Amino acid sequence: MKTHISFDYNKPTLYVDGNITSPVIYALSDFPGARSNTYQAMINVANFGCVGIDLVEVDVKLHYGWHKVSDFDTEPMREEIACALDANENAKIIVRLHLNPPYWWLRDNPDECVLYRTRDGEILGIDDGEQERLITNDNHCYLRVSLASEKWKREAGELMVRFMESIKGTREGNSLVAIQVACGMFGEWHHWGYTPDVSVNAKNAFKKYLKEKYVSEDALSKAWNEDVTFETAYYTPELKSVGPDDVLLDPRTMQSTIDSMMSNQKITVDTIEYFARLVKETMPDILCGSFYGYYFNSGEGARTIGGHLCPHTLFREDSPVDFLCGPFPYYGVNREPDGLPMQRALLESMRLNHKLWITEMDQHPAGMEFIHGGDPDRIEETKAMLWRNTLQPILAGEGFWYYDHRIVPWIVSPESQNQAAKSIYRKRGWWDNPVLMDEIKKIQDFCENVVDKEYTNHNDVLVVYDTESFYYRRWIDQFSEEYLLLKSLAKYGASYDCIYEKDLDKCDTASYKCIIFANCHKVDKVMMQKHKKLSEKSFVIMLNCYGYCDGESLSEENISEASGIRMKKTEATHFISGDGHTELKIEFAPFFEIVDKDAEPVAYYDNGKVSAAVKGNTAYSQIPFLTREVAEILLKRAGVHSWCDSGEPVMTGFGYMAINCQKEGARTVYIPGHEPLKLETEGYETVIYDIKKGERI
Repeated sequence: MKTHISFDYNKPTLYVDGNITSPVIYALSDFPGARSNTYQAMINVANFGCVGIDLVEVDVKLHYGWHKVSDFDTEPMREEIACALDANENAKIIVRLHLNPPYWWLRDNPDECVLYRTRDGEILGIDDGEQERLITNDNHCYLRVSLASEKWKREAGELMVRFMESIKGTREGNSLVAIQVACGMFGEWHHWGYTPDVSVNAKNAFKKYLKEKYVSEDALSKAWNEDVTFETAYYTPELKSVGPDDVLLDPRTMQSTIDSMMSNQKITVDTIEYFARLVKETMPDILCGSFYGYYFNSGEGARTIGGHLCPHTLFREDSPVDFLCGPFPYYGVNREPDGLPMQRALLESMRLNHKLWITEMDQHPAGMEFIHGGDPDRIEETKAMLWRNTLQPILAGEGFWYYDHRIVPWIVSPESQNQAAKSIYRKRGWWDNPVLMDEIKKIQDFCENVVDKEYTNHNDVLVVYDTESFYYRRWIDQFSEEYLLLKSLAKYGASYDCIYEKDLDKCDTASYKCIIFANCHKVDKVMMQKHKKLSEKSFVIMLNCYGYCDGESLSEENISEASGIRMKKTEATHFISGDGHTELKIEFAPFFEIVDKDAEPVAYYDNGKVSAAVKGNTAYSQIPFLTREVAEILLKRAGVHSWCDSGEPVMTGFGYMAINCQKEGARTVYIPGHEPLKLETEGYETVIYDIKKGERI
């Protein structure tokens, strides 16, 4: 089935057999009970087909047919596709192809497995036998293949090609629209256990990286500030110690660690592209995608080990990767009824790079842990959650899938005829509830309405994030740096975009009234000049040690020059909000106080020194997010539009504005060019407005 993605209608647009297709998918999971040949799975595939969702993803495991003695067997893999087609003959299949080798292979090839460097030394990995569920214990130091293993890549790649060749011209092959290559922790291309792999394979990849980067050993020695060769260079992707501030790394003394972390990240994207290229060479008419491109809530703080810091490798025009995907964040609070809608990716960067992003919408109905189909008394909460979670990627010009994760019930009713219902094989679908399927049909109708519309952007705040800065710091407090910053924007009523710093040149920055640099700790001279020009047309806010590193050193001079606001280190430990109340204690160090007489203070430390100030068309704040009081001052100064006075999250795109109404009561809606509108709800409702007409739809 010929499938491609073109940048039409100002967004990545999916075509299946020449027809524009809404990028909305129903996806089964990796649980044994979610295999497509199960009774419940077939019911759910059919249900989604009835509401117009024919794109279906199934999990296929290469190791099912990868035998030690007998020949490779494709039948168990083809069966996953065939059974989905039995349930919906119009299904267009996406295969999530898990490339993990079988257990016997790991036992036979210890040199191809991860060698974990832990506090207790270097270990091969816990071997407790083959797991029934493929990705069980991936977040611990278990026996797993090294993502740098050339032998595994070669053998798995050969078998993957044999599988694809075997289905060409068959019913299964003719239904195939995409293959999503999967490996690494949870199939999501994180390094196993968020722990450094220091195997021979990883070290060989490091040597190759150094030779490509430095070319000569003289250049390597100069960069590392020590006498070193490509053979003696030591691989230290973990952080044993950092610079004088115990947080930021000084490249004058720690370039070896920085290079190790960069090589560690490169291993992942190189491996993704290796398999993706085989897919495109074997079946050029289908798409190839991968879990990757996570920014928010990624890597459990160890971004350089478990994060995704090389997205622009996959953004290249010649990359064989057509689409990227991932679940939305697992902060917890963002999934609460009053939580902030969030995606794992920076959606505007995906659009600017012409990549289709597909969000895994994997939040079960409210009360699902006890009642099949969710608690009827919380059905409005579930509906609001559905709209909140799905509208954000759609209004950004991207896509999503409904993930039937299939939880194991915590309890079994005493009246149940099957007291073994907790079995991993006995699953119930999350969505096979007539009320929820009716709501999903409404969402699908909305998605179909915008699929061939020109994407228009109504956001006037741009939040900029830098992946390279993570190589210069030890850890990240994800919640305060990511969730709380965006929450402060939502509380103001702003709508916003998030992009990578590397995409600023692709972006119409002049269309934004406010540009926020969230985590740009490392700002070189070229970046500095580019960023300073932005303040000519937009109000610029710099947060959290902006520019403290210039790529060569750490200094007060760097941060003062980059920000244009003179500052120096302070011994303060508490930030005080604008109204004089103690707001929070920040563990991030160092703190800088603003000593520029031309800067207007807007917030203070506990010792009375200035922690945030405005100078001209720029502002600096030391903490990694904006408190509500500081956000109010700075966003008003920038002229940012507030869409609603309730402090509830707002989403915009395609000429629509949606409010995730979370509480009962009245609020006022402000749509540009129209009189203020009164809106009253009973709570747990997502309300959509036509911006041009100024009317609720």
